[in-house]
Formats: sequence, structure tokens, C-alpha cells
Amino acid sequence: LPDERLPKNGPGRAYYEGPKGDFFLSEIKLSANGQPVKLQDGSHNYAKQWIGKGDPGAMAALDGDLQTGWSVSGREGKPSQAVWQLTKPLTAKTLKIRMDFSRHYSASLGRFRIAVTTSGKLAKAKDVSAEIEMLLAQPNEALNDDDQAMLRSWYLDHSKDVAAARKPIEAMRRKFPKPSTTLVMQERPQEHLRPTHRHHRGEFLSPREVVRPEVLPFLPPLAKDQARDRLGLARWLVDPRNPLTARVTVNRYWAELFGEGIVPTLDDFGYTGTMPSDPALLDWLALEFIRQGWSRKKLLRLIVTSATYRQQTSSNYRLSAEQIRDSLLQVSGLLHPKLGGPSVFPPQTKSIGEGIWGGGSWRTSTGPDRYRRSLYTHRKRSMPYAMHDTFDAPSHEACIARRDRSNTPLQALMLLNNNSILESSRALGNWAAQQKGNEEAVIHA
Repeated sequence: LPDERLPKNGPGRAYYEGPKGDFFLSEIKLSANGQPVKLQDGSHNYAKQWIGKGDPGAMAALDGDLQTGWSVSGREGKPSQAVWQLTKPLTAKTLKIRMDFSRHYSASLGRFRIAVTTSGKLAKAKDVSAEIEMLLAQPNEALNDDDQAMLRSWYLDHSKDVAAARKPIEAMRRKFPKPSTTLVMQERPQEHLRPTHRHHRGEFLSPREVVRPEVLPFLPPLAKDQARDRLGLARWLVDPRNPLTARVTVNRYWAELFGEGIVPTLDDFGYTGTMPSDPALLDWLALEFIRQGWSRKKLLRLIVTSATYRQQTSSNYRLSAEQIRDSLLQVSGLLHPKLGGPSVFPPQTKSIGEGIWGGGSWRTSTGPDRYRRSLYTHRKRSMPYAMHDTFDAPSHEACIARRDRSNTPLQALMLLNNNSILESSRALGNWAAQQKGNEEAVIHA
């Protein structure tokens, strides 16, 4: 039976080099009152194995060979069934069923149902769900409109009479793009939490007292009715009573605009950090940030339109790596404003992949994807985007609060010779050449 909690919705637990969702039933054995019972005439509604040789059908689960068995590879997320017959009727009240799953990777059943029958008729596996079977067993006059529509849909999907008409439809369905899947961490229910211990001196073999999820005691506590899970932590972080989140946020934006934060140690608001140069200003900005709904746009507008920002006499710092590229694309009219989607590969030198272990290639994107924002640039630790690396973009191996800022000859050479920058320059030059008689527009571009 399928289940959304299993890999690819099951019915199996197979996860080998990625989610498989199938299973491999090597043998099924039955005993009554401690005595083995022989099974025969195995049938199935679907059988296919992902790896290996031999017949993957229901009879393979009766041959005594653990290397063969029943599998349903390619039918993930759908119910499958197998039926085995007894050689003779049983009178025992207690039956014991043993299923062996023998594979070099885990391929057991994740969800299944076992049913028996007292009918003397020969039972065969059919590709019919239990819901359809119940409807077929009812007289026509007992079926409502929804039941008849369900039966009609099932008939069109399975009947041999319309198999020829289904082929082009199924071919079109196979062309549909498959959605990508992303693995996520899911918390255990609060009533089934795994016990967590404090380990003495960090030794995992020396567990001491049990610890529970909780926030630091010197900060405002979680509400009594708030669950101690990730959602509860997220709500606590943006609780107006929390003295840190808003202050840390506004301090980092202040540092981005002025070059230095009100608290110089951006990543340390503790005892080893530096005291704020203007505590009252930090508190006011934090309260205003909360009052305006934690809007970063409103916070930035508030700071850059202030007299403090407009009257600063120090020279401006250069833009960050991503801002340099995005600003060039914007002024040249090439920037593509599309939001979301997979990462892109803007143009860069082909030699970037040379010397990488295992080889590497930078598949330059075509069309508008060449001019997407730097936020969407593909990132690979062993093959960074050269322009970002030159202008001190971090390697993304760890989160940092402050970027290094350097000024090197290599940066000047990059701005003079990089193909992406030259492309933006040509686009800007072409636009300027077309503005005949509009010198003011060219000057202010």
C-alpha cells in the first residue's frame, strides 16, 4: 500500500542511491500450529525488479532462493497485490506469516495489508483497488452518480477495449516534466521525542542527565502554551519581547550602509563583544523595526533618508561582488527580473573547470538566464564564479556576519577584461548611441 511517509510514497522502504520506494520480497512462508504450510500458484497484478535477473513475480517468493523475489519497481506510489494459494484448506485458528527481504540494500515493505478468504474458489491477483471491488460487487441501482463516474473512469484507464485510444494520452503524460523533490527534516511528535542527554566532557559514551528543548534562561521564556519545537523557536525569535533579534538585524544593516555597526562586533552581542556606540539609537531603531512589521525595505528607507546618512563625510565603500554585477546589468538594460527557479550559469572563462578533481564544466546559460540576478548564480565550492571570488564573496562553507573588503589590481583587470562586463558595456554604449539629441538622458544614465 502507498504511504506519503515512505520514499516515493512507497509501498517499500528501498532507498539506494536515492529514494526508490519499491521492495524485494525474497520469500514468504506460512505456518499453522508450528507446522509449515505449503503455498502454491502465486499471482500478482504487477512485477518488475530494478536490479538483478530472473522472474520478479509472486512465484519467485516461493522458490526457496533468497536472491529472487517479488518486486514492483516502477510502480511507486500505487497499490500492488500478490495472491498465494494453499495446497489444502486449514482448520488452524492461528497462522504465522514470515516474510524475508534479502537484498544488499534495505528493501522491506513499509506499509502492507494481509487478507485471507474462506472461499473455495481460485483467487487471482487483479489490478483493481479495494474501493473499485466494493463498487463492482454492488447492484447498479445502489450506485450513485459519483460511484458510476468512478467506475467509468476506472474502465477507461484499464479496459482493453480502449487500449489503443489510451496510448497517445499516456505518451503525452510521460512527456510532462517531473517535479523535483527536496528532502526535509521532520520533527518527531512531542509525545514521542527521543531522549537527549548531556554528555560528560563531550563523551558520547558518558550520558548524564536528560535535557529538554528550552531557550536560554537569561532571555524571555517561551510562552507556557507554546510548543517546544522549531515553530515555537521561530515565534520566540520574532517575539517583540526578545531583546536580540531586532537589535542584531538593524545593527547589520547599519554596518552595511555605514561600513561599521553601532555594535562593531556584528556576530557577538555577548560579554566578549563591544558595547554599542549609541545604545539609545540602537534601541530606537530596533523598536521602529518591530513597529513597522519587521520590514527591511522600510528600515533601509528610514536610514538612507535620514540626515545622519546624508551628511556623512567618509568616502563610500565599494559594492559587494553580487551588487557590482547586478548594477552593471541594470544600467545596461540587460537584467532579467525573473524570480525563483533553478540556479543559472552566467558567462565566465572556460578554464575555470581546469584542475578540478574529477573534471568540471561551466554550462553557460542561454537566453535571459544569462542575465539573472547574482542571487541565482550556481555555487560550487571547487568551481566558484570567478567574479564573485575576485570581489571577496564568501565561499559559502560557513555563515559569516562580515565580509572581507579588499582592493587589488586583479579587480581592476576583471572590470577591464571580463566578458560579462564587456557585454554590459556594449549594451550601455549602444543605448547611449541611440539617444540622439537627448544628451541629458545619456549624462544621467
